[in-house]
Amino acid sequence: MELNFISAEKILDNPELYFAHKNSPEKNREGFETLEEHGLGDIIKRTVNAQTLNGAMAGLVEENDGELPEDFESFIKPYQYYDVGKRKETNKAAKNAKEKKEG
Repeated sequence: MELNFISAEKILDNPELYFAHKNSPEKNREGFETLEEHGLGDIIKRTVNAQTLNGAMAGLVEENDGELPEDFESFIKPYQYYDVGKRKETNKAAKNAKEKKEG
């Protein structure tokens, strides 16, 4: 197996440039407006954080007697999630279980 290495000089000669947005509501609005003014509005994607959506919908369901309001039924799908986990047994837990079984 042959390995080829690139010298550090070669890497530093041609660095790649990356861009990231400043994540604050004010900067997002300003940035979105500027992108749109320059004809780049099509790269803006509206998203909603899943946990935020879940909390908001749970609040609406609670306010609406346990039902999701009809206005949301076409684009919100409620589902139940069962989380199953396994804990590592500790010596103390094993000892307590054994004592309980014998006792």
